[in-house]
Amino acid sequence: MRHDNRVRRESATSLDRDLLRLLADRGAACRETWVDPEEMAGRLDRPPAEIGSALRAMAAEGYLRVTRIERGAILTITDRGRGELDGPTGEDRIELAGTIEDGLGKGGEFVALPGYERQFEARLGYRPFPGTLNVALTEDAARSRRELADVPGIPIDEWEADGTTYGAATCYPASIRADEGSARELVHVLVPERTAHDVDKLELIAPMRLRADPAYDTGSEVTIHV
Repeated sequence: MRHDNRVRRESATSLDRDLLRLLADRGAACRETWVDPEEMAGRLDRPPAEIGSALRAMAAEGYLRVTRIERGAILTITDRGRGELDGPTGEDRIELAGTIEDGLGKGGEFVALPGYERQFEARLGYRPFPGTLNVALTEDAARSRRELADVPGIPIDEWEADGTTYGAATCYPASIRADEGSARELVHVLVPERTAHDVDKLELIAPMRLRADPAYDTGSEVTIHV
């Protein structure tokens, strides 16, 4: 019995409620969320090393699920962690509806560039298929897309090669479902800093060729959750 009590006490000390609350406010209770320990430390007025230790401890005790670490962490709050939260958990995801359309082929060239490909693999956990899925958003979805500005995305840094600077981008973990019922959970909305697309256009990347599924052919209606 003494051993069980000690385990419970150690488990309780690993729960950092202030940090867990901040993560929930950033959307980690309902989606993969990019976290920079230094930025979180500034918000909580605590040392970055302390924040890093707290994240590792909560992950070890099952309050968080860390899926990738590189210049920070990509994590979600688990069911156990959500059970410890007081107040809202931010479980409303942004829903964007639209129709798949043909692209110009530029997305595939962008994704396959080595400076981007290395960052995608390190920060998303996979090398994307060299192409993007282009979605024309409905009028309502185009308005809702502006809410992405409040979602912590995964930064892709600008880089240089042979005197050319390639612009930064932001990726948002998402899922996509076709009206026919086919769904994919591992996709990312890709928002380049420099783009010729209007606000009613959306590009998605994934580790597989989404168009290999007939449900994602040109003209198919889809719903994206971010």
